[in-house]
Amino acid sequence: MSFDSRGFIRARFLPRTSAVPVPALAAWFAGAAVWTVRGLDGRELGRVNEAQEKRSHLSALVDAIASAGPELATELKKSLGLDASEMPRDVARRIALMEAGSASPLCDTELALKLCSAFPVVFYELTNEILRLTGEGAETGKPLPSGDAQTSSQPSGSVTPGGDSSTR
Repeated sequence: MSFDSRGFIRARFLPRTSAVPVPALAAWFAGAAVWTVRGLDGRELGRVNEAQEKRSHLSALVDAIASAGPELATELKKSLGLDASEMPRDVARRIALMEAGSASPLCDTELALKLCSAFPVVFYELTNEILRLTGEGAETGKPLPSGDAQTSSQPSGSVTPGGDSSTR
Protein backbone atom coordinates (compact mmCIF):
# COMPACT_ATOMS: atom_id res chain seq x y z
CA MET A 1 0.00 0.00 0.00
CA SER A 2 1.37 3.40 -0.92
CA PHE A 3 1.40 6.53 1.21
CA ASP A 4 -1.20 9.19 0.32
CA SER A 5 1.13 12.18 0.44
CA ARG A 6 -1.47 14.55 -1.05
CA GLY A 7 -4.03 13.56 1.56
CA PHE A 8 -1.43 13.90 4.30
CA ILE A 9 -0.40 17.37 3.12
CA ARG A 10 -4.05 18.51 2.89
CA ALA A 11 -4.97 17.09 6.29
CA ARG A 12 -5.51 19.49 9.16
CA PHE A 13 -3.61 18.52 12.29
CA LEU A 14 -4.15 19.73 15.85
CA PRO A 15 -1.78 19.21 18.78
CA ARG A 16 -2.77 16.48 21.21
CA THR A 17 -3.74 17.79 24.64
CA SER A 18 -4.06 16.24 28.05
CA ALA A 19 -5.57 17.51 31.31
CA VAL A 20 -3.18 16.42 34.06
CA PRO A 21 -4.50 16.40 37.64
CA VAL A 22 -2.07 18.24 39.95
CA PRO A 23 -3.54 17.86 43.45
CA ALA A 24 -0.29 19.10 45.03
CA LEU A 25 -1.00 22.51 43.47
CA ALA A 26 -4.70 22.67 44.48
CA ALA A 27 -4.11 25.74 46.69
CA TRP A 28 -3.27 27.80 43.59
CA PHE A 29 -6.22 26.76 41.43
CA ALA A 30 -9.65 28.39 41.72
CA GLY A 31 -11.40 25.20 40.58
CA ALA A 32 -10.15 21.73 39.84
CA ALA A 33 -6.39 21.37 40.10
CA VAL A 34 -5.75 20.45 36.47
CA TRP A 35 -2.85 21.56 34.27
CA THR A 36 -3.47 21.21 30.54
CA VAL A 37 -0.48 20.41 28.37
CA ARG A 38 -0.09 19.83 24.66
CA GLY A 39 2.25 18.04 22.31
CA LEU A 40 4.82 20.09 20.42
CA ASP A 41 5.45 20.39 16.73
CA GLY A 42 8.88 19.74 15.20
CA ARG A 43 10.09 23.34 15.34
CA GLU A 44 9.09 23.70 18.99
CA LEU A 45 10.81 20.42 19.84
CA GLY A 46 13.96 21.65 18.09
CA ARG A 47 13.95 24.85 20.17
CA VAL A 48 13.46 22.79 23.32
CA ASN A 49 16.39 20.58 22.43
CA GLU A 50 18.60 23.67 22.03
CA ALA A 51 17.57 25.12 25.40
CA GLN A 52 20.81 24.32 27.26
CA GLU A 53 22.97 25.84 24.53
CA LYS A 54 20.82 28.96 24.55
CA ARG A 55 21.13 29.22 28.35
CA SER A 56 24.91 28.99 28.07
CA HIS A 57 24.98 31.82 25.52
CA LEU A 58 22.70 33.98 27.68
CA SER A 59 24.86 33.33 30.72
CA ALA A 60 27.99 34.37 28.82
CA LEU A 61 26.22 37.53 27.64
CA VAL A 62 25.21 38.43 31.19
CA ASP A 63 28.77 37.79 32.36
CA ALA A 64 29.98 40.25 29.71
CA ILE A 65 27.51 42.81 31.03
CA ALA A 66 28.83 42.16 34.53
CA SER A 67 31.90 44.23 33.81
CA ALA A 68 29.59 47.28 33.69
CA GLY A 69 27.93 46.47 37.01
CA PRO A 70 27.95 43.23 38.99
CA GLU A 71 24.62 44.00 40.67
CA LEU A 72 22.91 44.38 37.31
CA ALA A 73 24.39 41.11 36.11
CA THR A 74 23.21 39.28 39.23
CA GLU A 75 19.66 40.58 38.84
CA LEU A 76 19.66 39.80 35.13
CA LYS A 77 20.82 36.22 35.74
CA LYS A 78 18.18 35.76 38.42
CA SER A 79 15.37 37.01 36.18
CA LEU A 80 16.50 34.75 33.33
CA GLY A 81 16.82 31.72 35.59
CA LEU A 82 20.58 31.63 35.15
CA ASP A 83 21.53 32.37 38.75
CA ALA A 84 21.90 28.74 39.82
CA SER A 85 25.29 27.16 39.44
CA GLU A 86 25.30 25.04 36.28
CA MET A 87 21.75 23.90 35.60
CA PRO A 88 21.55 20.28 34.43
CA ARG A 89 20.91 19.94 30.71
CA ASP A 90 17.75 17.87 31.32
CA VAL A 91 16.25 20.50 33.63
CA ALA A 92 16.94 23.30 31.12
CA ARG A 93 15.25 21.21 28.45
CA ARG A 94 12.25 20.50 30.66
CA ILE A 95 11.86 24.20 31.50
CA ALA A 96 11.67 24.87 27.76
CA LEU A 97 9.15 22.01 27.46
CA MET A 98 6.94 23.62 30.12
CA GLU A 99 7.09 26.98 28.37
CA ALA A 100 6.23 25.54 24.95
CA GLY A 101 3.80 22.78 25.96
CA SER A 102 1.78 24.37 28.75
CA ALA A 103 -1.69 25.22 27.42
CA SER A 104 -3.46 26.19 30.64
CA PRO A 105 -2.14 27.81 32.65
CA LEU A 106 0.42 29.37 30.35
CA CYS A 107 3.92 28.95 31.70
CA ASP A 108 6.87 31.30 31.42
CA THR A 109 10.45 30.76 32.61
CA GLU A 110 9.79 32.16 36.07
CA LEU A 111 6.82 29.84 36.68
CA ALA A 112 8.66 26.81 35.26
CA LEU A 113 11.67 27.48 37.52
CA LYS A 114 9.47 27.86 40.59
CA LEU A 115 7.51 24.71 39.76
CA CYS A 116 10.77 22.81 39.21
CA SER A 117 12.15 24.05 42.51
CA ALA A 118 9.07 23.69 44.72
CA PHE A 119 7.28 20.71 43.14
CA PRO A 120 9.89 18.74 41.16
CA VAL A 121 7.79 15.56 40.85
CA VAL A 122 4.81 17.52 39.45
CA PHE A 123 7.24 19.34 37.13
CA TYR A 124 8.59 16.03 35.82
CA GLU A 125 5.09 14.52 35.48
CA LEU A 126 3.93 17.47 33.37
CA THR A 127 7.01 17.49 31.15
CA ASN A 128 6.81 13.70 30.73
CA GLU A 129 3.21 14.11 29.56
CA ILE A 130 4.26 16.81 27.06
CA LEU A 131 6.92 14.42 25.71
CA ARG A 132 4.39 11.56 25.51
CA LEU A 133 1.90 13.72 23.58
CA THR A 134 4.66 14.96 21.28
CA GLY A 135 5.72 11.39 20.59
CA GLU A 136 2.17 10.41 19.61
CA GLY A 137 2.08 13.17 17.00
CA ALA A 138 -0.74 15.52 16.15
CA GLU A 139 -4.37 14.47 15.87
CA THR A 140 -6.28 14.80 12.65
CA GLY A 141 -8.63 17.74 12.99
CA LYS A 142 -11.95 18.32 11.33
CA PRO A 143 -11.63 18.74 7.56
CA LEU A 144 -11.75 22.31 6.37
CA PRO A 145 -15.05 23.36 4.76
CA SER A 146 -15.26 22.86 1.01
CA GLY A 147 -16.56 26.37 0.44
CA ASP A 148 -20.09 25.32 -0.43
CA ALA A 149 -22.61 27.17 1.72
CA GLN A 150 -24.91 24.83 3.58
CA THR A 151 -28.51 25.90 4.00
CA SER A 152 -30.84 24.66 6.68
CA SER A 153 -33.78 22.58 5.63
CA GLN A 154 -36.29 24.49 7.79
CA PRO A 155 -36.56 28.14 8.76
CA SER A 156 -35.27 28.75 12.28
CA GLY A 157 -38.50 30.23 13.58
CA SER A 158 -36.64 32.94 15.47
CA VAL A 159 -37.65 35.63 13.00
CA THR A 160 -41.28 36.52 12.41
CA PRO A 161 -42.36 36.51 8.77
CA GLY A 162 -41.65 39.91 7.28
CA GLY A 163 -40.08 41.10 10.52
CA ASP A 164 -36.54 41.91 11.57
CA SER A 165 -35.03 39.93 14.42
CA SER A 166 -32.94 42.93 15.48
CA THR A 167 -36.05 44.76 16.68
CA ARG A 168 -36.83 42.13 19.29
